[in-house]
Amino acid sequence: MDVVQILVNVAGGLKTSGINLILALGVFVGLGGCIIALVSTVIRSRSGKPVSGMKVVVAVVTGSALIALQQMMNKAAQTLGFGDVSFDAIAYAPDSLGYAKLSVDAVLTLLRAVGALFFYMGVVRARRALVDGHTGLTARQDIGTGMVMGITGILLLCNPQLLDALQKTLGLTWN
Repeated sequence: MDVVQILVNVAGGLKTSGINLILALGVFVGLGGCIIALVSTVIRSRSGKPVSGMKVVVAVVTGSALIALQQMMNKAAQTLGFGDVSFDAIAYAPDSLGYAKLSVDAVLTLLRAVGALFFYMGVVRARRALVDGHTGLTARQDIGTGMVMGITGILLLCNPQLLDALQKTLGLTWN
């Protein structure tokens, strides 16, 4: 087995298990976050402490976004004009590359899995702005960083469509 075949096998296995792990983490973290937000709201209101209704709504919405992470990825990709996100293996490189086609497709497939991780981390990072004790500056940094990570994740998830758009825009072709 040579290096290209090892890369192809790793990309195939890691893509499937990695994306399934990210989606499962999204469900558990989102569900846990919603439950914790609602329970802490009840506890704070029963003890007479002030409760911010907007924080509760945002916590439940971001928890729901983590639960429906795949649908959020689809909507974000559609917003950017890429269509639905597919988690299939990528067959993008032309046959003229010969044996290198396998390695190019394997790397693009691995980048798709990294994109799913970036999108998940972006939503979690933006959600972190709700933590009590954050100043306005650090909360804005968390939201900004989360948005950048989410957009980067979508661009990595839709890398064949992004590469097609870049080729058309810049007038590049495969040789």
